[in-house]
Amino acid sequence: MYHQVASKLALTTDYQYSQALSMQGANGALIEITVISAGTADYMLKYSNDLQNWTDYDTTDYTLAGPGYETEPLTGISAGYVRLQYKARSGTVIVAAGVNTANL
Repeated sequence: MYHQVASKLALTTDYQYSQALSMQGANGALIEITVISAGTADYMLKYSNDLQNWTDYDTTDYTLAGPGYETEPLTGISAGYVRLQYKARSGTVIVAAGVNTANL
């Protein structure tokens, strides 16, 4: 199921988070991110079973320089909820993002 989590969101150098998304039994996610402006954004998927304790899917942030678009497929997610964490590398960066969940 596709969820749009950001549309023309202005990122700063402080971490921001999308709303939590229910995985509804799915075990995979495809992150879609577009950096609309010039600049670089760092992003990461986080997961949780209780909506309070969030764990990083990976040990490092994914990075996208803009303007640009990329997808990041992630598998083996066994949690009930996911959310995106993102920030600008410097200054302000405008992004759009979505998460497509699926049972793989």
